[in-house]
Amino acid sequence: MTHKEAERCIPSFFDESIENLELAEFLEHIDSCPDCREELTIQFLVGRGLQSLSMGDEFNLAGELDKKLLKAHARLNRLYRLERFSWILRAIVVAETVALFMLTLRILF
Repeated sequence: MTHKEAERCIPSFFDESIENLELAEFLEHIDSCPDCREELTIQFLVGRGLQSLSMGDEFNLAGELDKKLLKAHARLNRLYRLERFSWILRAIVVAETVALFMLTLRILF
């Protein structure tokens, strides 16, 4: 993912409308690119900071951003685990199908 693409993904990351594949690329880029991480932080501080100020809330914006990033990583980890589990289930179905086919052949012949 390029810097431009990462910057374009920031709003959809904040409103959690980013697709999973794009999220994976975005997080990988943000974790490895200090410039884009800084841009993410600035946009979060400006957007969330103004919102918190207008509501009069106390806030820990750096902590909130870290929690949001951890939540996104957790979302991807769940997705990867589900994907692996689905491949295991598919393998079991294929093995059972082969076993059933072999038993059917054995009964017929």
